[in-house]
Amino acid sequence: MIALLALLLCLAPLPGDLDVPDDLDGRVLLAWESEPAAPLVGEPFELRLRFSIEADFLEQQVVPLFRRELDLDVQLESPWATVTSGLVVLDEPRSAPLPSVSPGDPLPVAETGGGRPTFALDGEVVTGERLPDRLIDGRRFVVVQRRRRLAAEYPGTLSFPAPVLRLAYATEFEDLFVDGRVPVDRREAAVEGAPLDVVVGALPETGRPLGFGGAVGDFTVSARTDHARLEAGGLLTLTLTVRGRGADGLFTPPDLADLDGFHLIDIDERRTPSSRDIRYQLSPTSSAVEFVPKIMFSAYRPGRGGGAAGYVTLIAPALPLIVTGSSVAEPWSPAPPPVLEVPPPAFPVERGEDGGLRISLLGLVLMAVVALIVIVYVVGGR
Repeated sequence: MIALLALLLCLAPLPGDLDVPDDLDGRVLLAWESEPAAPLVGEPFELRLRFSIEADFLEQQVVPLFRRELDLDVQLESPWATVTSGLVVLDEPRSAPLPSVSPGDPLPVAETGGGRPTFALDGEVVTGERLPDRLIDGRRFVVVQRRRRLAAEYPGTLSFPAPVLRLAYATEFEDLFVDGRVPVDRREAAVEGAPLDVVVGALPETGRPLGFGGAVGDFTVSARTDHARLEAGGLLTLTLTVRGRGADGLFTPPDLADLDGFHLIDIDERRTPSSRDIRYQLSPTSSAVEFVPKIMFSAYRPGRGGGAAGYVTLIAPALPLIVTGSSVAEPWSPAPPPVLEVPPPAFPVERGEDGGLRISLLGLVLMAVVALIVIVYVVGGR
């Protein structure tokens, strides 16, 4: 509790009146961006919140907003979590701060962006993605963005409210012997961006293949096994790899429960934004099995970046397999749990007419004798 209060105190703004002055006009820019702009149901899309601050203003006039030192002394208020119904988060953005730069040093920027400066987001210290600087009307702007990878479960409109960026700045400073450069007219300001509506489209019913699991993207598929030879009834891992943009989207893998010549034991997945490995645990039922059948994978190509939109069915070819042993194997099943032996009761019991157990009269007498002995022993001990 004490640590939490200390963190909140560090992130509490320093004293100052909140206003929205005219001299900030055009110096701070804030905007949502969706890629693609109009995703389909189940199709991953990237939601970006990007803010740009005039470099000279940031370096010369922006002053600490918090007691805790940050690479960027700003607070971003972003209602990421206000849209939750029917929306699935596919990633977990970096939230732990990385080592910050020394005061006065320029913010880190890799050749393709990639620096990760710290700032405040909804009361927490996070890292953002530093993009290459932009030139707007001859002025250089520092650009940072925060992004999430999402997918919608239903068609409709996702409305993201206007984000707000808060900062503190001054126009006059004085140099003190102890404290150094100190703002004279420190003030706080809030800049509001525009809201964003993301329209999620429905997948067409016409031409939808039987067994379509909801995959949206331009994919390739391949399959491999971990055994080329095994005994009937043994375990085989078949891995179906789906590659392409959208591989981490909201789709169910092909159902192999009725795969000819095999029992399906288990299934699990490993996924990235560009690939998904679907691993099936299979057990061949007969030594007559000579191959793992081909796998059909249906997807909807949205036609982004050129190509025609529509449903396609991809095929992972059959894989050769040698099965030895008995001609027909029993379905594989895990070992049964051990049977616990229940010791017989210490007193006689008998079964009643309804099938239940009841204590006999002799058992009741024995129990009463034991209880009497215990009472006499306790009383006598006193």
